[in-house]
Amino acid sequence: MGQTELAMRVLVAFKIVPNLEDLTESDWEIGPNLTPELTYARPMVNPDDESALELALRLRDARGKNENGAFETYLSAVTLGDTPAARRISQTLMALGFSKVGLVGVNDNGPFAPDLAARYLSPWAGGDFHLILTGQSSADGQNGLTSKYLARLLGYELISEVVGLKSLSAQKIEVESLTDDGLLRQTLAGPTILSVGNAPSAFLRVPTLKDRLKYSKAHPELLPGPGQSSGADFPGSNLPGPNLPGKSFADLVSLKREAKTRKTTLVTQGSAEDKAALILKALKDWGLKNGD
Repeated sequence: MGQTELAMRVLVAFKIVPNLEDLTESDWEIGPNLTPELTYARPMVNPDDESALELALRLRDARGKNENGAFETYLSAVTLGDTPAARRISQTLMALGFSKVGLVGVNDNGPFAPDLAARYLSPWAGGDFHLILTGQSSADGQNGLTSKYLARLLGYELISEVVGLKSLSAQKIEVESLTDDGLLRQTLAGPTILSVGNAPSAFLRVPTLKDRLKYSKAHPELLPGPGQSSGADFPGSNLPGPNLPGKSFADLVSLKREAKTRKTTLVTQGSAEDKAALILKALKDWGLKNGD
């Protein structure tokens, strides 16, 4: 099979975000463009998207190779924006075994426009792919909406909070996802979008030095954004061209950092029984206040 029409085709849509742990307190001051200062924050793969990329690699490994030594699973990846970080990460993904990585030519891959992100991704995400994996939410936006918009645009089923994938047969995949009632296992029946959440120990593996050197000069596919000429040879590009409106349904008008503080009362006097009584009273008062 290999990369023939019989192979399973999997696409992972990932996002590159700033490492917010690099920010100091002063970096959170909002500038005139309503964004914090991110100049010195290192770009990285969004954590949930990293889990999605690793789950795709594990699925490829589990499905194995055919008699010709080619993998039965054909992996592609796509992100928005052509930046040095995107090109560097693309080389890493190709070294890990992703056959193609596409960079869509748009710049507004912001945290507050999930509808735009889905519309820019949709022309490259349909067509040939059996599975499309995304992260549940991005570290900078945390809205969890991009996969929902993408599923609606493509007309695909969406499974959220995915934590594991299992290969059952040549074209059958079992998906493990978290629900309010516990772990749910489902067998896929058609093209599906999987929104990967807090998957345990799903950290993106590191390519070998040999593979890293092999792909050190490799280039990702540059995919046209809205209004740009099409014709890129990328799986899924048999859909209508990405000549889409570049306007989000909502505009950001203000941004405020959420203050996370705790109210604490330190009890230093009285016996253990007195302290326990005070704690019990506080819990009862809290319950009455919150309707419990």
